[in-house]
Amino acid sequence: MLPADKKAKASEEVMSAQIIDHNVKIILDATENKDNKSGRVRREAAQTAYTFIEHTCFRCHNIVRDKH
Repeated sequence: MLPADKKAKASEEVMSAQIIDHNVKIILDATENKDNKSGRVRREAAQTAYTFIEHTCFRCHNIVRDKH
């Protein structure tokens, strides 16, 4: 899905998708509480996962916008 001039960075795109997928699973586990963890532990895990998703999105977008 990258522009033609950014195809060399496709591995970054794939890695970003994997990181996002992993962190979405962490958030879903926190909301479903399968491991019967406390609300505080689940909230902190979900917040950390969300932050990783944000950083991953910013990094990938910066790669696409990069002129090099």
